[in-house]
Amino acid sequence: MRSLNERERAVLTAIIEEYTESAEPVGSRTLSRKYFGDLSPATIRNTMYDLEELGLLVQPHTSAGREPTAAGYRLYLNSLMKQPRLSLHDRRELDQLLSEERATRDEDTVLLHVAQALANISHLISLAFFPSFDDAILEKIDLLPISDNRVLTILQIRAGTVDTVMITLPEPVRPDQISETVRALNERLAGETIGRIRRTIGERLRGLSYGDQAVINVFLNEG
Repeated sequence: MRSLNERERAVLTAIIEEYTESAEPVGSRTLSRKYFGDLSPATIRNTMYDLEELGLLVQPHTSAGREPTAAGYRLYLNSLMKQPRLSLHDRRELDQLLSEERATRDEDTVLLHVAQALANISHLISLAFFPSFDDAILEKIDLLPISDNRVLTILQIRAGTVDTVMITLPEPVRPDQISETVRALNERLAGETIGRIRRTIGERLRGLSYGDQAVINVFLNEG
């Protein structure tokens, strides 16, 4: 696949971040209004079409916006991993902060102070969230292989939010069984609250005769 130009990278990033926040297909008007005030919806649509041709976006319905594909997510994650590392001074600042905060058992205070430090270092807004997940209803689970033994778990919540969790497997993932694993997890878990899933995940997943057992075992062990 060819390299993306600056506009294509910016549009792909905006779509993934907007989709992660809304869990809804993202349209060109939304992108123009919220992210690219200097670009017309028509220009953005042309860029979205190019990204779709590259297999990075998909249009679930003719009249809908676009959603990122597994390849789109992978490219986005790879770009994040290539960001410059923290300087020695910034690492020392964070290490000192964490050492000072370890003395307190107030996790909320620790997270708020770390978020503030990250904002100062990155010159970007940093937010710390303390969500209560137990009452949220799981809408859908997706699995995105990142490497031989690492899988990104994408949890779509009915309230319209998306959460992601990286899991590491004890053995290489079997790509041919990922779709079966996704089907198995959704059949057993989708439509239930996170709290109920945590309490009953053992009985829900044990005995499955299909899907990648290594992935399923991670869900069983981690709950």
